[in-house]
Amino acid sequence: MTLNEYNAALQQVLDGRGDLEARRHAIPCPQGPRTLLQLRSAGLAREVAGLPQSAGRARETNTAHRGDTVLIMAGLHGDEVAGPLSLLRHLNEIVDHACASGVQLIVYPLANPSGFAAGTRYADGDRGKLGNNDFLRYELEDGSIVGDIGGGRLFRRWRWSSDPQLGLQLPRETALIHRLLRDDPVERVAGVIDLHQDLITKEPGAMAYHYGFGDLARYRPIVAELARMIPIARRRAINAGQPTPMWTDGDGFLVRHDGTLTDLFYRLGAAHCLAVETSGATPLELACRVNCAWVLGVIDLVRQRREGSPRPA
Repeated sequence: MTLNEYNAALQQVLDGRGDLEARRHAIPCPQGPRTLLQLRSAGLAREVAGLPQSAGRARETNTAHRGDTVLIMAGLHGDEVAGPLSLLRHLNEIVDHACASGVQLIVYPLANPSGFAAGTRYADGDRGKLGNNDFLRYELEDGSIVGDIGGGRLFRRWRWSSDPQLGLQLPRETALIHRLLRDDPVERVAGVIDLHQDLITKEPGAMAYHYGFGDLARYRPIVAELARMIPIARRRAINAGQPTPMWTDGDGFLVRHDGTLTDLFYRLGAAHCLAVETSGATPLELACRVNCAWVLGVIDLVRQRREGSPRPA
């Protein structure tokens, strides 16, 4: 599917809904202008529009709030098409479920349009320092600045990687997303789902695994649901760009503070921060079902957290 075909098909879905606000942001690219689409639940969009300019801006603290919003990101790596296709195919189901649950949505259905158009992992001709999923830097005790502290190590503070004091050059799509996130009501975001597709780890068949933080046992009902449709990578080595392979736990989870979108929102205080992976050998229809199951499951968790009722084990 070409970028134009994807945009046209997504627009058909949006035309059938009156409960999403769509904003289009131009990205100047050498290959021609691209458009980054940002979606918000209509009620949330109206509330944000009525706030003072600074009220919706991201705070660089752990907010530990009980928010009502789920943020969904897909396509940060342009060659990983399963995420954007999941939202194209299941957006109606996701929005209907969120509305019924009283949960607001912020959705970036295709975060790297130039990479998608070129079939490349990074923004076409504009990789930046650490690629498109570059949102956070850690200042260590010795004053050095790093983007990855693995499973966790001591650090002095963290900063958005777009902090001018760091002087980093981000890919143009990622720099734009930073600006948009700072104007999103991130203090209300309780759940973040970043949809990916592992095209690096050598795997001959369908497989799913996941990155997460905090009490991972709370996701076991979702993992059990996934296990009925796809093999879970339990206690196996994953080598998808890490300096050394990492091993999943018994539920297919990895914990890695690597400066990505989910790491940023974990530091901002969101309760659920998950990056979802399916192997490159997973059929696209199955990968889309896996992604949708995660999104619906996190919407349920946010609703239950807001209502004060834990999800049953």
